[in-house]
Amino acid sequence: MSNRNAALVLIPDEESLEIIEGYREKYDKSYYTWPGHITFYWPFLPQKDFSKKMSQIQEIIQEIPSFTITFTGISYLGKQENNNNNNKNKKRTRKNKAKKANKPCSNLYTYLIPECDPPNSIDLIFNSIKDLFPEITLEKEFLPHLTIGQCDEETVNQLELEWEPISYRCESISYITRPSSNDRFNVMYSFYLND
Repeated sequence: MSNRNAALVLIPDEESLEIIEGYREKYDKSYYTWPGHITFYWPFLPQKDFSKKMSQIQEIIQEIPSFTITFTGISYLGKQENNNNNNKNKKRTRKNKAKKANKPCSNLYTYLIPECDPPNSIDLIFNSIKDLFPEITLEKEFLPHLTIGQCDEETVNQLELEWEPISYRCESISYITRPSSNDRFNVMYSFYLND
């Protein structure tokens, strides 16, 4: 059974993340609960179920070479539909409500585009581990991206003009959890690629 307080993700290195989080703090309503990341699975297995598969994941991941990710540009999707199933889990603390009230009201789901060297390395990770999780049903087709916010069209256009590519060496993926939907995700385990 999947859990909305657990995820399997790829988190950029510290230097890249510092730049990315600067954008997310301005534009992303999830800034206070999620680190910048590329999602493989969310919702995902709770820790007690996940721990049974850790050695299998590491065996697979350590066979995949580390690779370079470059966030080459910015793209977006149109207005996100409200989903009652998703909204019922989005309880916010008073502190987070106050901070989020200052975010721009907008409707374009805005994200960074990752390009890999060698190509398709993120897809290789996903395709290599997906058979380990037959109990997990993806809510959407797997599309590697890193969300930076929910922006209006003018802001997206400005971000596209000012964006300068960021590159880093991807060496791991992470299992992250949080106690409840009001809390921030933290890394519980990291799985290292082959150097």
